[in-house]
Amino acid sequence: MNETTVAAIDLGSSKITGVVAKKGSEGVEVVAIETEPSEGGVNKGVLTNIDTVVLQMNRIMKKLCNVANIKNITNCYVIWQNHLHDAEAAKALEKKMKLTKLIFPSVSSISLVAQTFIPSDERETGCIAIDFGDTATAYTYIEGLNTNIDKVIPGGSRHITTDLMGIFKYDYKLAETLKLKLGKAVYLNEPDRYIQLSRDPDNRVRHSELSGYISQRVDDIFKYVLAPLQKNHWNSNHNRIIYITGGGASLQQIEKYLNMHSGLTSKVIKPREAAFTGDKAAGLLKPKYTALAALVLNADKQCDEVIEKPGIFRGFKKFINKGTNTTKSIFDVSDEEKF
Repeated sequence: MNETTVAAIDLGSSKITGVVAKKGSEGVEVVAIETEPSEGGVNKGVLTNIDTVVLQMNRIMKKLCNVANIKNITNCYVIWQNHLHDAEAAKALEKKMKLTKLIFPSVSSISLVAQTFIPSDERETGCIAIDFGDTATAYTYIEGLNTNIDKVIPGGSRHITTDLMGIFKYDYKLAETLKLKLGKAVYLNEPDRYIQLSRDPDNRVRHSELSGYISQRVDDIFKYVLAPLQKNHWNSNHNRIIYITGGGASLQQIEKYLNMHSGLTSKVIKPREAAFTGDKAAGLLKPKYTALAALVLNADKQCDEVIEKPGIFRGFKKFINKGTNTTKSIFDVSDEEKF
């Protein structure tokens, strides 16, 4: 059985996540998945400090090598929300990563997700794919299998957390917990329902007040994403579907919100459980890792060099992947076309 070991990294605004997986005829086994804080390196989908990102990527690769029991990572697939529009940063990053060849998709991160996880017949009819990230939101309009709109806007789910921290004077952990566990994207007027935060009877917050602030920030972000719907009457075909992924897709009632404001059915994109195997597979099944999962599924370049040690050291031998290349349209493009 031909088996290829691949490595991929997703550069997020709050964390960098890397994975090593073995791909063969029986499926994809996740061997290692590691994260590293990305504070100071990536913001709103943009690489703001290349040197910081390089240090973080090197730390991730070292962790992955240790867990996966490989010597080094010679080829690594890399993506971030704005990578297609950040050509200079990509080239600078590739130059500074001297020991590892970086491979960038020739489509945006959200387009890669759409091509990987949305059925072709739905892309033919027309659909929207949204990556509701930490500090940026990427979206693409697809029709007839072609991308009509593909943008990244500087607003994400962390802004909701920041709002709650500022308004209620909560720390980050409490604000994030309230957002994901009890907050809702759709405003509900429930004046008599309270969330008790401690034994102190006065330390509480109204459900309606919490959902009011959350839904207001969601409105601020998604008005830019959904505006072309009404402008171009794109939502007149009710067979179309809005797909959403990313960490913000875990916000309660986000699908209901999109349905109410678009008139279209909405669904959360996440990889099928059958797509990955291994003890660490669950790490790639969350919406916030969908772009990374798509990157792994499309990757086919062997990531590591293997040392043969049959008694006497005989040097390095590169693994050669003899399997069928199924990702040429996404990765095998010239440098001129890549950006």
